[in-house]
Amino acid sequence: MFWIDSSISYLIQTCYSAVVTLTLLLFWLSNREERELLTWTLGCSASTLFSLMVVHREQMPMLLSVLLLNSLSFGFVTALWFGLRQSHGKTLPWRSTATVLVVALALLAAATLDDRLRIRLMVANTTMLLLCAAMARELRSSRRLLASPGHTLSALVLALLMAVFVVRFGVMLLAPAGSNLLADSWQRLLQFTANLLFFALVLGGLLLTNEKLLYRLAHLAERDALTGLYNRRALLDLAERAVGQQALLAVLMIDLDHFKTINDRYGHAAGDAALRQFAERLTQSCRRGDLIGRYGGEEFCVVLPGATASVAQRVAERLRAAMAAEPVMFGQQRIAVTISIGLACQRPELAELEPLLAAADSALYQAKRRGRNRVELAGQQAVQAAETAVASV
Repeated sequence: MFWIDSSISYLIQTCYSAVVTLTLLLFWLSNREERELLTWTLGCSASTLFSLMVVHREQMPMLLSVLLLNSLSFGFVTALWFGLRQSHGKTLPWRSTATVLVVALALLAAATLDDRLRIRLMVANTTMLLLCAAMARELRSSRRLLASPGHTLSALVLALLMAVFVVRFGVMLLAPAGSNLLADSWQRLLQFTANLLFFALVLGGLLLTNEKLLYRLAHLAERDALTGLYNRRALLDLAERAVGQQALLAVLMIDLDHFKTINDRYGHAAGDAALRQFAERLTQSCRRGDLIGRYGGEEFCVVLPGATASVAQRVAERLRAAMAAEPVMFGQQRIAVTISIGLACQRPELAELEPLLAAADSALYQAKRRGRNRVELAGQQAVQAAETAVASV
């Protein structure tokens, strides 16, 4: 029989709980916008305090020790759950959780006063199982479960934790009447295992936060800070792949008309507002799967995989009409903004990305020369011939 001395096991737990708490605190101090790190730090602090106090529980009144130690234990697991919800950007169910925990503590107090150890342990075990089930449900609701090592590790640890609590509940039920469950070696083993698994769950949480930070860095590296669209480098990388994979592809080069006048008349803040609102309308007007980016300054580029010239023209005209119909709002100012669009479609002489972009850019300047607020198609006759050839295949 594997035997774990209770005092030694909790001293060990105190040490690694303190180390984990300090690690989380330092991590949070470096990333204060990640609120889940602070929540987990507070939870691990409660666990550290629990481990320190449980060794000296015999020196406290029974009712006080039961309520205080279980409150710290429940607080630790609740903090793990709440931190997980915060990492997913969700609100915290304070009221319902507080209600469940208050009921659990009331039942523990009643069982303690009535000297019913088995019921007391079952109530505590069931409460921990419910909190773990809530965490498992939260993980299951995340679509990143299979793609994320942090979610996968957390799900595995939670499954093991719930299995431990179910087995522990069974051991309590099968124990002979009058037996000292606190001294039972299986109970100690299962409790020690649960303690280790809970801190493995904290490691899973750290992985989740690290994955979120890495995703955010990758997002910042490929996105334009003002509009949230792809920046030029990211757009060109994605467009290069699309050109090699699509038999049909169109490119829109878009420029805001008289943008310098907007900056001169209303200020650069108004110009920024115009760019942001245009980016929103651009996203709404394009199709799912289209690649949209800020090419530079007031110039934007859209890559439409699988689009014929007629489809691309409809997208371009829809966008042009949306901008012309609705002024840009800047405070109380209504600023009329129009756009010019150059459109080029992939065909034999425009099989590579660079000449395709150059053709769209040339069509854009043609639109500006012809009065702006219009769409120009590069090599319209050649495009019609290419579409006829594709249709006949």
